[in-house]
Amino acid sequence: MTHDEQHETSEDTLQPSPTPRPQTVPQRALWITFALGLSVVAIAAICLWSRQSSEPKLPDLGAVPDWTLTTQAGRPMSLADFRGQIWVADMIFTHCTSTCPVMTGKMYLLQQATADQPDLKLVSFDVDPERDTPDPLAAYATRYHADPKRWTF
Repeated sequence: MTHDEQHETSEDTLQPSPTPRPQTVPQRALWITFALGLSVVAIAAICLWSRQSSEPKLPDLGAVPDWTLTTQAGRPMSLADFRGQIWVADMIFTHCTSTCPVMTGKMYLLQQATADQPDLKLVSFDVDPERDTPDPLAAYATRYHADPKRWTF
């Protein structure tokens, strides 16, 4: 290699490389991205709105009439004892062998599932008060592990 060739080569390598241009996104791509994002938001809003409006509303069945009954502990209990509280009720009788054990079992599962909500009360109304006095009701409550602080028969 001659001196001139070395000189040319070293000059080529010493020249600074051109500075890279910053990458710019074309304005059209920005508008397309914006439109797609807006479309996704609009579709999500429509889906939420239609889901909410299609949920059936519970009918208003009126107020629960006042009542007074005797509990498994032999104490009177009335609607006034439950005013302002959340409570779930079912209707049973202790000598029932068909749906009552199933319903009472469901109430037990509800009691277990809501153990962290001590303010939720459960009430099992007995539909045979002539036979189901406090003692049979107490035995039935014990059989189903009813928490007497939350579940009244």
